[in-house]
Amino acid sequence: TELGIPPSSTVMIHSSLLKFGVIENGVVGFIKCIMESLSGDTTILMPSFTFGFSDTKYWSAKETKSEMGVLTEYFRNLNDTVRTIHPFHSVLANGKYAKYFVECTSLSSFGKDSPFEKLLDLDAYNLSLGTEFIGGATFVHHTEEVCQVPYRYYKEFPGEVYDMNEKKVDKIFKMYVREITATYEYDNDWDKVFRDLCNEGCFKIDILNGAKIILSSMKNTHNVFKKYISSDLYYAATRKQKKKGI
Repeated sequence: TELGIPPSSTVMIHSSLLKFGVIENGVVGFIKCIMESLSGDTTILMPSFTFGFSDTKYWSAKETKSEMGVLTEYFRNLNDTVRTIHPFHSVLANGKYAKYFVECTSLSSFGKDSPFEKLLDLDAYNLSLGTEFIGGATFVHHTEEVCQVPYRYYKEFPGEVYDMNEKKVDKIFKMYVREITATYEYDNDWDKVFRDLCNEGCFKIDILNGAKIILSSMKNTHNVFKKYISSDLYYAATRKQKKKGI
């Protein structure tokens, strides 16, 4: 492709089709264009995150719809697309290494043996189509978890979870969430992170029909981000004091 993605790559795609305006043949045409632009043995992944689990306490790999846009929902229903098991941060995979991702056993969204660790193992690319760095590079949370940043902690989310065979998964899944208390909370300073990573040459940025396209090597970006965090565990976070009520 013009972005320089090598043949036979593994590519994680985040998307926002609204930024592209009117698309010929809609979602069908868009996904066809993506697949034709990448070689036949490329593995394509997309997020199928479902934050509604915190309210419903129910999640089915087979039935629960993706909350990450129409492209991901269309991709979820394609033949041979598989879905990893996590009630918040599941990932869709289609292609050569799809079964490799189904074998993920991590109970944490971004932890060891999660899809995001496997993406790094395969030296995957992260491709954001119409999205910004925020919302288009979820894998950076894996770096935070690897570094065990002190402004996050593990929180368990009990509920009913079912796999692709509609078998109940009798485990409690968790997420490495930001610390939020009654008096203060930590928030990520992603603008600073993106600026620094850009200066390190981590991203290739292009514009197509007014929509931003951002490509990065996940392993390289992870290593650079990890370097910054290693020098300051609070590098990517800011502590905000909450205003007292009147």
